[in-house]
Amino acid sequence: MTEIIYQVAVRIDGYIAAADGSVDWLSAFQTEDNDYGYAQFYASIDALLMGSRKLIGT
Repeated sequence: MTEIIYQVAVRIDGYIAAADGSVDWLSAFQTEDNDYGYAQFYASIDALLMGSRKLIGT
């Protein structure tokens, strides 16, 4: 049976994006030496679903 995992990064106030739709707040947590498990996560999935605004950058 197919397993579906929903993973999302949210701000402390529960929103995914700022009022203007940006997710710039995420870059504040990026470091060169820690990917926070993203490499392992991406290696474990077969498909990735995202909204069109994120995909085309609007």
